[in-house]
Amino acid sequence: DIAAAVDGLASETFVNSAISTATSPLATSASVTTDIAAAVAGLATETFVNAAVAGVDVSDQLADLASAAEVAELAKGATKDSPAYSCMELNVLGFPEGIYWLKPEDKVFEAYCDMSEDGGGWMLTLGVRHEPDSPRLVAQGDLPLSPTSSFTYADLDTVGVTDVEFVKETRFFCTTSAHSRLVHFKSTAKSIANTVITGDTPGATPFRSRTFKLDGHSGVIPSENTVSGFVHSKNFVEFPFYASGQNHWGLATETYARWECDDYPNNDDETTLHQVWARSNKDARGLTQANPIKDCKDIAGDEGYLSGRYWATLVDGGTPQQVWCDQEADGGWMLIMAYNHEPNSGAPSVKALPVSRDFGFSHYDLEAMSLPTSWVKEVRFMCTSAAHTRKVHFVSTHPDVLATAHDGNQRGPSGYQSQFTKLPDHSATIPGNTVTGGFQIADAGFTEFPFYEGGKAHWGVDGTATNRWECDDYPNSDDHRTHHAVFVRN
Repeated sequence: DIAAAVDGLASETFVNSAISTATSPLATSASVTTDIAAAVAGLATETFVNAAVAGVDVSDQLADLASAAEVAELAKGATKDSPAYSCMELNVLGFPEGIYWLKPEDKVFEAYCDMSEDGGGWMLTLGVRHEPDSPRLVAQGDLPLSPTSSFTYADLDTVGVTDVEFVKETRFFCTTSAHSRLVHFKSTAKSIANTVITGDTPGATPFRSRTFKLDGHSGVIPSENTVSGFVHSKNFVEFPFYASGQNHWGLATETYARWECDDYPNNDDETTLHQVWARSNKDARGLTQANPIKDCKDIAGDEGYLSGRYWATLVDGGTPQQVWCDQEADGGWMLIMAYNHEPNSGAPSVKALPVSRDFGFSHYDLEAMSLPTSWVKEVRFMCTSAAHTRKVHFVSTHPDVLATAHDGNQRGPSGYQSQFTKLPDHSATIPGNTVTGGFQIADAGFTEFPFYEGGKAHWGVDGTATNRWECDDYPNSDDHRTHHAVFVRN
């Protein structure tokens, strides 16, 4: 208790020792009492110090130890009167996992924060531990405050969070005593983020592709076989996604007395643990049109900002518009093309600015965004295909490529033969001296076949005549799932 610790202090040495000892746990423990937090908040004021040490003025010494702002930062999230914006804010500040007070919008609420998995900064929104043959059925209540013993979930709009942009990523975890497989993955899909906010589930589609498997994941779901999912207003309970009759994510309600994790026991005989986590940024910059960032480079390298959708002005005095900022490859990249192609879909390319790297299906150019020719300095290409394991991932500074990013007009293969840097995970044949061909179509951007090694390794996005989708290969069809993305950095 700091109040007791400072009572009767009479020397600078004693004060320094007491403050150091008493405040250091605040950075390593989430269990900070209101009494301690209030005492710490007063340590930097002369009135409090004089009273606490029976008239001995040590405010100058205390000012050297910590400013009022620094002391307040130590107590952030500890009380309802000193809430943090998000778990990510606390994660960036170095706080440990535990229960904290948060205030992303107008209301203050308690939440459990995980600071270890996948970089930390996760808020628990669903935590349900089921014991065998228990008659308990899960229903919406308060946010769960324990990841291993809670039995509840809450839509975030019930605690005052209404902006879907608050949720940048959603993480799923489940285990069961029936087998040793572990389900552990995350998604950046806005339809899934919307479920975290409102409870309205989108069905199975966003779980079929562009999910990211995390450490320890050994489950079958999610996958291409995740063909079904309930569409209701019950968050991620019941069966929001499953491979029918084989691998289910299942939490019992009054309708279904079944508990399942990547299996299909069709009963409640096992111990199961289900968790859903949401992650946001450390603050609200870029989340609304009234509070924009300048551009994606404005948040590059800041671990408190995740890849996702932001409002940005792009140029001084510009009108804010929504863009996707990508924090990979040193960060600061703006998405101008994203095509997440499903096999045999026959979907044509679309000219519009994509605002999702992982689920988008469109392309755009900088001229259409009223940006000057000189704005773009680098262009980054990335593609993968289900047909093989190779990955195209490189950055170009070639003038022809920069010009195409600006006006959308293709300029042939020479721009892809030099002035590029392969990124660490690049494992493909193209680009390079093997590039022998490239279309020169006006206003096509990086769709069609802007560069390729003839008949062997193509960058192909909706080939005009044959609806071909290719990534460092030549299937000459649209039979495989492909993902193409192009980013620019100023």
